[in-house]
Formats: sequence, structure tokens, C-alpha cells
Amino acid sequence: MNLTFEDLLNFHRFACEMFPHDFLDEGLGAVGLFIDSLPKNAGYKQTPINSITFAGTGGDGVHFGFLGASETVKANCPVVVTIPMANHQWNFIVGESLHDFLCLGCKVGFSQLGRLDLDYDLVVEHYSLDALADSQDLERRTRILELLSQEFSLEPWTDVSTKLRRLKATWHKTIQNTC
Repeated sequence: MNLTFEDLLNFHRFACEMFPHDFLDEGLGAVGLFIDSLPKNAGYKQTPINSITFAGTGGDGVHFGFLGASETVKANCPVVVTIPMANHQWNFIVGESLHDFLCLGCKVGFSQLGRLDLDYDLVVEHYSLDALADSQDLERRTRILELLSQEFSLEPWTDVSTKLRRLKATWHKTIQNTC
């Protein structure tokens, strides 16, 4: 599927309208994907200089960017998560494209990707689950993910650990940092 950033932004707006809430995160923010309507490099020293940030998790500056897209959004670029507070590794490749990235989080959301540096194995286990764990506003979050999956024909990754290793081997060397 040739998914564009504009498609994702439109879905986010739709989700905001379909699932309004007075105090909880709107739209895709409810599943840990706070969309930047005007993507740009996040500007953290850990953010790859050859990326355009398009969303964040809503916590600790963790954000997602299109790698190799230094001036314009290119949704067919690999997706990198940047974890500015990380101790060991700041950047992880989490999708070959926007569509592939959305497939990773289509069952459990995206917020836990900000913990890859802290507990890699636990995060991999979390993304191997078939559904969200019991949490606040579970029904609303589950429904948003179901609609996201239907809209963009998303299928969860079958072997998260192997795929993350393959993505790292293929793309990690292309990350350009200032520090």
C-alpha cells in the first residue's frame, strides 16, 4: 500500500471526530502517536539530521521520523524512533515505511517504542501481543486501532524480534547524528 503522511493526518483528524474525549488524548494520540501536522526535524541532538519528525509518543521527547527525508515528508522511507533520554542507543529503526511502521503498532499502539533502550526484550514481547493490555480507556483505544488497521490494511508483524534486527542491519548505518 502506498500510504502517505497526508493519509495518516486525515485519519488522525477523523479519529479525533469519531472518538472525542474531554481530557484524554485525541485521535491517534490515544494510542501513543501524537501527529505533527507540520512535520520537521525535532531538533534534539539525538534526532538524526537526515530525518523529518512526523509524530511523538507524548512522553520524554520520544518521536518518530522518516529517515532519509531531510526536507520533505517521504512516507516510503524507513521510520526511526528517537529516544532522547536513552542511555545506550538513541535511535531504532521501527519500520521500512510508514505502512510497515503502522503494522508494528496496529494491535498495541506506539507508546512502548519509547522504552526500546530500557528493556528491549520486554518491548519486543509487548509488540508480539495480539491486543492491548487492560488499561484506562481500553475500548476507545482498541476501536481506534481497529479502524486504523481496516483503513490502511494493516497486519501485525509476525516475528518482531527478527524484523527489528533485520531493520537495524539494513538501515541503522544510514542514521546521521550530530553527536
